[in-house]
Amino acid sequence: MRSVWIPLGSFALALGLSALSGAPRIAAARQSAGGTGCECKLVILEQTGEFSWKTETAATATLTGVTIQNSVKACVGNSPKAGKWKAEWTATNLSVAFLAQAKGFQDVIETRVVPIPLREKTGQAPCKPATDTLSTQHLHMSSLSKAAEAALLNQLRPNYPAGTQIKVTVSAILLGTSFDTTVKASVDCGPTQGPLALSIPTYTAPKNLASGFGSKTETYSTSCP
Repeated sequence: MRSVWIPLGSFALALGLSALSGAPRIAAARQSAGGTGCECKLVILEQTGEFSWKTETAATATLTGVTIQNSVKACVGNSPKAGKWKAEWTATNLSVAFLAQAKGFQDVIETRVVPIPLREKTGQAPCKPATDTLSTQHLHMSSLSKAAEAALLNQLRPNYPAGTQIKVTVSAILLGTSFDTTVKASVDCGPTQGPLALSIPTYTAPKNLASGFGSKTETYSTSCP
């Protein structure tokens, strides 16, 4: 039988050509692993607020009941993997009448405009940027009063020595001619946006001060860039 000799270089070339026949699958796997579309992104697209109220009388601005609801729509993405994003809402123009008491110090009786943190919500930020919406549950008068007390306590604490026990009692929350809020958003991978303001008109004359409802939407972009 006749022997056939194949040069070593030709044999190596044949092996190389054989390996190339499976190359597309290997390349696709590598492309899938390295091209997942992950991107760290946060763009607020839209926010909406709803506010209803009741006051003591048609001639006074002292609130006896409120219902507050907010939502925000954003384009969010997290890198290098899916994560969380968060939105926080604050009421910015409500006047609060209060009494602050601390042992050894004169009582403080005052009315001032106090930024009041309302709610925060957390959602999923996917690897590849997509649109998501966060909405708050209805917030009522009792929760608003507690939030106002906490906000006042944070404002007043630097005025007293460390460790001083301070008691804050809210006696009234007063409505203005609009109900103003802000929303601030953040995503795990770092970006933040806001605060973005939203103003809902409430009343223009005492005759319609006793109760009412208002809503407003602000649109900043219509697509997820």
